[in-house]
Amino acid sequence: MPHFGVQNVGQIVAAALIEPEKSKSHEIELGNENLILEDTRQLLSKASGVDIKTRVLISKTSVSGAK
Repeated sequence: MPHFGVQNVGQIVAAALIEPEKSKSHEIELGNENLILEDTRQLLSKASGVDIKTRVLISKTSVSGAK
């Protein structure tokens, strides 16, 4: 699950607005950290001070590949 910092986005957008000719033909990858669900849960719990719980729901088709 890719995550990115809002400060990164702000810097990229500011640069594109200040010098649009330099950035008009560039593709920018914003995801800078891939986290699994448990890592995300822990970070959000720590930041919010709330014990966040997660549930994973798996359908039969996603497990067996059947339609």
